[in-house]
Amino acid sequence: MGMAQEWRAGWKVVLAAAMGAGLGTTPIYSFGAFIPPLTAEFGWSRAEIATAISISAMTTGLASPFIGRMIDRWGARRWALTSAIFLCAAFASLSLVNGSVSHFLTIWMFVALGTAASSPLVWTIAVATRFDRSRGFALSLALCGTNLAGVLAAPLVTGLTQHFGWRTAYTGLALYMFLSTVPLAVMFFYDAGDLERWRHSTSSRASKAHTTGHSTDRDGMNLRQAVSDPTFWIIAISFLLGGGAIVGLIVHLIPILIERGLRPMQAAGAASLMSLAAVLGRVSAGFLLDRVFAPRLMLIAFIPPILACLDLLFLPATAIGGFVAAGFVGLALGAEANMISYLTARYFGFRSYGLVYGVLFGVFSIGSALLPPLLGEIFQRTGSYHLALFGVTACYFTSAAVLQFCGPYPAWKEAS
Repeated sequence: MGMAQEWRAGWKVVLAAAMGAGLGTTPIYSFGAFIPPLTAEFGWSRAEIATAISISAMTTGLASPFIGRMIDRWGARRWALTSAIFLCAAFASLSLVNGSVSHFLTIWMFVALGTAASSPLVWTIAVATRFDRSRGFALSLALCGTNLAGVLAAPLVTGLTQHFGWRTAYTGLALYMFLSTVPLAVMFFYDAGDLERWRHSTSSRASKAHTTGHSTDRDGMNLRQAVSDPTFWIIAISFLLGGGAIVGLIVHLIPILIERGLRPMQAAGAASLMSLAAVLGRVSAGFLLDRVFAPRLMLIAFIPPILACLDLLFLPATAIGGFVAAGFVGLALGAEANMISYLTARYFGFRSYGLVYGVLFGVFSIGSALLPPLLGEIFQRTGSYHLALFGVTACYFTSAAVLQFCGPYPAWKEAS
């Protein structure tokens, strides 16, 4: 099937996946907007409230392999619809928080389970199985939904809070999450397995596929075969270090820029530019993934954030320099997120795609959970981000370098 045919048949699933990918990240992007009203009403410290973010990251990391396994059995559609409804309900429940921070964190554990269950892992599986020749670009457009969530979530929460209060903001945002995702998923979110079951609905093979969620003859490796392949561990190490470096620098970017003398509004503006640059990096990387060997592309993609770290370490502190560094970090953020699903499909096929992807996405998430507090601890002990930036630079370089040991893509059959 040519590129044009793929897009005619699959553009609707990309649209549904884009909104779904934004669903799982909306609670995170909106989190900061809830901190001031919660602090004002209950007197909780920001550190207590921010514990919820660590809970989310670790939950995603630990739950992703299980989620991938269940998607392999159920199919992406049934899992996506179930998890989307669960997440919206759990997020709306935050409006019931009382004055106990433990109550808040308990509800956030359910929100964390919902965000893990509705992570990009779930929504990109259908896109990966429906596209082959344009897989990289299709995945990049689907993941742009996470950037859309970043643009809309905080302003929506702020407006609702100012006019109706933070409790209404939780329920209002949950309603937006439901309406923007579930109807599109019901109408358009079908992976290749769903379509195949329709084509063979009268055969016994289709009956078996209906039970497992996918047809049984998908080409590729199971998890045991994947972990026996050195390529799996190369990719895992790269994602652990690269994901940790990217998220760590994102979390600490504003404090780093303020430490270098930028005003808070300038630092916030640089962070906004980073989000816009992530869209450019994501779309560009998706276009190139269909034309350039992915490990080589990662080597190129990590040059900008390394330059950003060197800028922050050695160049004079200026607003322009801060904006340039933020833009470079955003480019890498967009490129790295595309790689997880793309490399999983290319190297390990679709036999156990959900489980293998879930394990690798879990590794990425654990790196994202561990490095930000480590960078904060380095700052606390040294009084500066200099050593932390050297460490992040080393993580970027090592992540790109080890990926160069991946061999050529195996010649798997197309998913559909």
